[in-house]
Amino acid sequence: MTDGKLADFGGHLGKKQAYRFPFSDQQTLARTLGVPSVSTRLCFDQEWVARLAAGLCRLLRKPRVREAAVAAFAGLKMGDDRFAVKVEAWGKAGKRAAIAECLLHGHDQSKMTAKVAAAVAKALYSQAFPHGVYHIEQLFKLEQMKNWLEQEASLCVTVKESR
Repeated sequence: MTDGKLADFGGHLGKKQAYRFPFSDQQTLARTLGVPSVSTRLCFDQEWVARLAAGLCRLLRKPRVREAAVAAFAGLKMGDDRFAVKVEAWGKAGKRAAIAECLLHGHDQSKMTAKVAAAVAKALYSQAFPHGVYHIEQLFKLEQMKNWLEQEASLCVTVKESR
């Protein structure tokens, strides 16, 4: 957890310090989407938790410290069940520089993850797809899940010219 950046999640979530975190999608998205680079970040609703986690990450490389931290955090309840995912992409809209943003936020991240997994499994079972191993973004578009996502959480997509 390095390279803190202020991320604006809008509305009641506000601005949060988000740190680079090596989620697996950071390793694959640039390749599967054909873009030059991807960075993934993590933040928490409590700023002190984010700073603590960023500091602990260096220590967590040591197995005993990692085991103790997992045990200590397993029983703690910090914050509430809100989640937010924000995607920012820079590119061109026609010939002009633009930024596209997508913000999804709601409650119960585990339930949302399960619903996405169930929707993907149902589609894979009931529709024809190419054979092979693919990542979700290679087979599905936001539009295919947008209707039910908007019933489960708040979804906002904007594209605007950048300066």
